[in-house]
Amino acid sequence: MERVTEENINTKEYWDGFANDAYTEADRNRGGNICRFSNIVEFIPPNAKVLDVGCLNGNLYNFIQEKRRNINSFTGIDLSEKLIELAATRFPEQAWKVADCHSLPFEDNSFDVVTALEIIEHIEEPEKLIQEMMRVTRPNGSVIITTPNNNFVKDAAHIWSYSTTDVFNLLSEISKNIQIMKICSTDRYILARAIIEFTNDLPT
Repeated sequence: MERVTEENINTKEYWDGFANDAYTEADRNRGGNICRFSNIVEFIPPNAKVLDVGCLNGNLYNFIQEKRRNINSFTGIDLSEKLIELAATRFPEQAWKVADCHSLPFEDNSFDVVTALEIIEHIEEPEKLIQEMMRVTRPNGSVIITTPNNNFVKDAAHIWSYSTTDVFNLLSEISKNIQIMKICSTDRYILARAIIEFTNDLPT
């Protein structure tokens, strides 16, 4: 992976700015979301307990609900209190928490599926996030990440740029069972899933 900027603008205040109706509507209708989410829901087994790291306004849960996918529970975390408040207002039946993605406030083996969608390009320590996702995922559960393909999306909030090889190498620290895909009609995004094996000891 390549560092693309030294300045990190991904503060709580920056993401608070996305907690508004205009962004929610635009986000709901984005083609990139639809093509990513359509692939992701196929990886969510029935009655799964799902954790979404960097949940924004609850957009993934909204898609799952619209597709009538039968899940056990959904938990979303974000560093922005305003986004969490918005998600909780939209979907009060699920759990929403303000939390640091580098230190997830959950016990080991708590979830069947843990997602981080468009997160690893925004944070200083993506390896630490992946290890934390692994820790809270049950044996034989799935860690799912997406990130823009490095040939496409450019954004001032992106710290890192990833190729498919970069994503594979990042996940190979936690699993030997990895699927990597380029998705959307232009290969705009990379979608990856790692199956956590029977042991989920952290890599040394």
